[in-house]
Amino acid sequence: MKWEFAIFIKDKDGNRAKKGDIIACKPAPHEWGEKEKKQFLIITMDGLNEEEAHALCKMDWERPDGTPENPDDLGELLNKRRHKIDLDKLGITIDEGKLLDESLDYQPVKDSKKEFKIDEAGDIDLIYDKKDKKTKKVKNG
Repeated sequence: MKWEFAIFIKDKDGNRAKKGDIIACKPAPHEWGEKEKKQFLIITMDGLNEEEAHALCKMDWERPDGTPENPDDLGELLNKRRHKIDLDKLGITIDEGKLLDESLDYQPVKDSKKEFKIDEAGDIDLIYDKKDKKTKKVKNG
């Protein structure tokens, strides 16, 4: 299934969100709001089921008891988002000024129709898991 992901394009002051963090996902095609299109880079990926897509948007918690799911105690937030996209490996120049310009309709990856497919045989280490310090390979779709 194809998914569209909203990605932070720069670090936010006073916020743990960092450049490349995966913030949200929606089944493709999705009509993103004007504010979302100005705050995030939108990219399309294939090869994920719903659970896998939503897992890429989760926060990274360090729980005192070491369990992955403890509803009574979330613990300490380590990263605003656990996974990030290496924007330098997208193969597209991103003009941050244009992306943030309210008067322009500019989404360089989406506009280029470039898509990525999750594939362990792929040649691009695009998605980084901050907790496990591993990458997911993709190929140009």
